[in-house]
Formats: sequence, structure tokens, C-alpha cells
Amino acid sequence: MKVLIMSFLLSFSAFSQGIYTDLGIARIYCFAEDGDVEIELMQRDSVFHSLKTMGKDIYNINILTQVEPIPNGVTLYLENVERSPVSFIVDNEDNVLIEGMSVLMDDSANFSFYCEIE
Repeated sequence: MKVLIMSFLLSFSAFSQGIYTDLGIARIYCFAEDGDVEIELMQRDSVFHSLKTMGKDIYNINILTQVEPIPNGVTLYLENVERSPVSFIVDNEDNVLIEGMSVLMDDSANFSFYCEIE
């Protein structure tokens, strides 16, 4: 019985990771309104997501990485940038807040993003 309960808890915690798995959000696509930056975060499964950045105002990367759940979003770590955390947070009005992207841009860059959620 204890084994069954433990396996249920472990499987539940794995399913609860990701970008709002329970609400069906599988992709977040953002672009800078005032610069050449595109960001795409796609959920591959409940634990792994792909992050792709493109543009002349950002370092271009395309990685598959494990995410950690945070309230209303996920955090991932960029391995080649001193394990810098990047967090994607979705509020109750489907606005996306991206924290930590500055490690991939010029220090003086301050862009506002428009994001689409699918």
C-alpha cells in the first residue's frame, strides 16, 4: 500500500510540472516590440522544455532542458551561462513575465515583449 501511495505522489508531482499542464498551455512565443528578439518555450513533456532564442539583439540558443515548477510557471537553467535561471511566469490574464533573459542580451537592453500563448 505504501508503495502505491508513493508511486502516485511521484507521478502526480511529475505531471504537475511544465507550463500549466493542467490548463493545456504547451507553447509560449514572445517577440520584442522594440528590438530583434524572438523567444519560444515549448513543452516537450511534463519535465523537459525546449527554449529557442533568435535575433540580432540576443544570443541565439536552441536547448532542451529540464524545468522546475514555480508558482504560475517554470524556471530553467542555462548551462553555458553560469547556470543562470530563466523564469516564465503566466498571470491570470495570460500575460507572460520573463525573468533572467538579460544574461542573453546586452546589459543595456531593456525590451518589452508581446507574447502569444498556445
